[in-house]
Amino acid sequence: MVVADNGVGFPSDIDFRQTKSLGLYIVNILVKQINGTIELDTTHGSKFIINFENNNK
Repeated sequence: MVVADNGVGFPSDIDFRQTKSLGLYIVNILVKQINGTIELDTTHGSKFIINFENNNK
């Protein structure tokens, strides 16, 4: 799953995994609960890439 925008980007001095933002805190907890991974790409704006296994076979 990818969530992105083309705005000013995410501040480089903030660790999105250790932030006081309630929204990012919840996202990180949910990603951990599904044994997923989350990455941040700040090349053009902000792009969060969440990877998880699809167990619906």
